[in-house]
Amino acid sequence: AWWAILFTAKYPKGMFDFVVAYIRWGLRVGAYIGYFTDVYPPFSGAE
Repeated sequence: AWWAILFTAKYPKGMFDFVVAYIRWGLRVGAYIGYFTDVYPPFSGAE
């Protein structure tokens, strides 16, 4: 995404959505592993 931002001065929506989904899923897994929740994190990304 860094190169796309550098050349176009915009963050491509597809890349942004992917990064947001990746961070969200990582936080869910971290919460599950840390016993903050007993809900298994979904792989689909659906809320």
